[in-house]
Amino acid sequence: MSKNLMLKLRNSCVNSKSRIKMKQNNLLLITQPVAAQLIAPSTLPISPVAAQLIAPADPHTPHARRNQLRSYDRYWRHIRRNQLRGYGLFFLCLIFLISLCPFSPVSAHTLATGQGHIFGQLLDGTNNNTPIAEQEVTLQMAQGNNSSDLTTAKTDAQGAYSFTGLSTDKTMKYAIYIRYQGAHYVSSIVTLDSKAEQQVNLTVYEASSDTSKVAVLQTTMLIGKPDAKKGSFTVSEFLAFKNLDTHTFVGSLDATQGRPKALFFSLPSGTRNINLSSGFDGYRSLQAGSGFASEAALPPGNTEFAFTFEVPYT
Repeated sequence: MSKNLMLKLRNSCVNSKSRIKMKQNNLLLITQPVAAQLIAPSTLPISPVAAQLIAPADPHTPHARRNQLRSYDRYWRHIRRNQLRGYGLFFLCLIFLISLCPFSPVSAHTLATGQGHIFGQLLDGTNNNTPIAEQEVTLQMAQGNNSSDLTTAKTDAQGAYSFTGLSTDKTMKYAIYIRYQGAHYVSSIVTLDSKAEQQVNLTVYEASSDTSKVAVLQTTMLIGKPDAKKGSFTVSEFLAFKNLDTHTFVGSLDATQGRPKALFFSLPSGTRNINLSSGFDGYRSLQAGSGFASEAALPPGNTEFAFTFEVPYT
């Protein structure tokens, strides 16, 4: 089905719903007294005729008792007739509303899940892209500045996963991620507006604590203008690492065996207001000595980190 046709059908469905809502409001205004009668028949306003029917009689004479019984009998017949009329009007309105509802297959299809489909495999890059089974991957959706986890799936024996019923709106972006052996891995970001079905594989690597093949390629520092009121200036630091190994370096903040074996970033004395950004998402960091340590991972290839901090001056 073409995109233009889908938009026309969607607009038609929305317009149909708006008309139904308008008509329902009119019907509710008409049937509101009936609904009140159905919910609480004992609270019906009593007409002058009904008041006469239930007027008390002298209980000391048989004639009076017969008249009293007849009056109650007439009153309850009057109430039953009103209730039956109320039920009849209620069901007529209900049938009318049902006849207005668009139950065509196109409308039902529009209100159901979307047509988008993302599928792929979880692959072990350390072992020649061998499929990894029994691992849980998460599908994340982003729209504008908001993002959320939609659902998860467990890989089968071939490492395959599949997500169906996804929206193909052009503002929707999708990515698949997993935490594997202490490291975070995220797939490429895709949209489904131009191609509703797409294959998105996710490659992970075996973890290692070996840093012999890790190098710092570049370090850049930007020093901001001093703030006389705060008595400090802001420094932005960017670092680029390269991992030449086929394993992911995964740091650890466990200090039970001495200094943690993790990435360490030095800071000037008196540093305050440290703000971590790129490369640190999903990982823990802690202050250590004259800087801070992070358990952030370094997969094979290039990884960039960025953070800012304030340095006091006099």
